[in-house]
Amino acid sequence: MNKFFNHDCDECTYLGSLDNYPDIHSDHKNWDLYFCKQCGLADTVIARYGDEGHSYVSGIDFAVTVMPLAEARNRAESLGLLDMAAWKDYTDTKGSKNELGSIR
Repeated sequence: MNKFFNHDCDECTYLGSLDNYPDIHSDHKNWDLYFCKQCGLADTVIARYGDEGHSYVSGIDFAVTVMPLAEARNRAESLGLLDMAAWKDYTDTKGSKNELGSIR
């Protein structure tokens, strides 16, 4: 599947897209999924729903309730890009990932 939206981060790995995939937190149906190393910060996942810079949700902590982020996390783990045990160790020593993640 092709990307729906532009994404401007060279650090991100495209994980695929979701077509007509509803999420209870928004009216958006199409999503592009990414994994990002965040330039040395804790790894994260991103679900983009538009071309504007602010048109995305991100944060592994939010993958519990934001289904496109859960799908991105699952894909990143299955591809070996994300090690949740290492991510949890990092966030335990550096503080909550919620402080770094964002929902827009």
